[in-house]
Amino acid sequence: MQNKKALTQWLSYIESQHDSAIDLSLSRVKTVWNRLDLDLSGIRVVSIAGTNGKGTTTACIEALLNAAGCTVGVYSSPHMQIFNERIKVQSKMAPDRDICDAFQQIEDARSTISLTYFEFATLAALSIFAKNNVDVILLEVGLGGRLDATNIIDADISVITSIGYDHQDYLGDTLEQIANEKAGIIKSTSEVVFGIVPSEFGLNESVLQENRTTIVPNMSEVDHATGRVSLHNDLDSELSQNLTFNIDNSQVPFQNIPIAFACFLHLIQKLPSHSDSMRTIMKDKQKVEAITNKVSLPGRYQQIATQPKIILDVAHNAQATRYLCARLKQETYEQIFIVVAMMTDKNIEASLSELLLLNAAWICCDSVPPRGENSERLGLFLQNNNQHVVRFTSVEKGTQYAIEQANNEDMICVCGSFVTVACASNTLKQL
Repeated sequence: MQNKKALTQWLSYIESQHDSAIDLSLSRVKTVWNRLDLDLSGIRVVSIAGTNGKGTTTACIEALLNAAGCTVGVYSSPHMQIFNERIKVQSKMAPDRDICDAFQQIEDARSTISLTYFEFATLAALSIFAKNNVDVILLEVGLGGRLDATNIIDADISVITSIGYDHQDYLGDTLEQIANEKAGIIKSTSEVVFGIVPSEFGLNESVLQENRTTIVPNMSEVDHATGRVSLHNDLDSELSQNLTFNIDNSQVPFQNIPIAFACFLHLIQKLPSHSDSMRTIMKDKQKVEAITNKVSLPGRYQQIATQPKIILDVAHNAQATRYLCARLKQETYEQIFIVVAMMTDKNIEASLSELLLLNAAWICCDSVPPRGENSERLGLFLQNNNQHVVRFTSVEKGTQYAIEQANNEDMICVCGSFVTVACASNTLKQL
């Protein structure tokens, strides 16, 4: 395969190079990584795992680091519209040329070793970050943690945002099993930031004894009504003991903000060339508030219209839809329409049950194959729970119908997966 291939051709190629889309094993990707012989020795690495909240937590950390003058590489997944969204340096998507160069480098190194699409993408991101000699890499874990391709790197700081039921086929049927899979990103040299209380999920107590551990729920206060976020700081003696900010960002769940702050405070100790500027930022209450309030991500309680109000949210498991329901109940509207399409491997019934309190008009749509679920399954569950349902063969058609039915005082929420939100977003752009 020649380097002159376009990115679209490369993506088609790497999608066909392994016999399964998900293959949780580090041996193959670790071997190729070693062959690449890339130097990350001067780069600090943060790994972010969790059932929900990885994206917004990562975005908050990125924004604070950028403001302090650090060069930041961010690897995230999945993408919403184009592959380049997965790999960013200084908040700019990697250009096609750099990604193609990285793919060629990986192709040359792997020889006969088969890699999944995600493994190719992970190695490409690391290659690009090494080439740019970034100060910090933020690695958003794809699935689980212990056997995720991102775990070929020993992180300086390991962050676990939340634990909930998702991907049980791969991670286990209990919260304890899921938590221990996610805790697999913690290495003996890692400092750890928990957005959970580890003991509540049966995590091995040795994790707390061997690592410098920050348990955010034990050291933070979040007032959802006022947007007041406090962190009782014992991570940096040169900063005041308590850090309190007023946040009104509707896209970032408040519980993720102190997680990002705690990670940032840990990084101060690890980035001596930027530590003064990082401390200066954390001492400036107004600056921190301005930075945090500007953080946004597509599909995270993203409002894209006002009359009617339209919200896009990628919520695709029960923990996420529970949070989404709480947010929607705070809104004012005459009628709410929920456009939903989901993947067949999700716990659809549990996810939808969290939204039943909204008394919504439901628009169930077929999702995109091969993983997409038929709208019949969604509709049957909702009808059995006395909900009014209409069905469409695509998210595009369902979104169009919602727009036609809603008046200016109504609300439309599109949810269920990244694919669902992407399809609806494309449709709404054309209206």
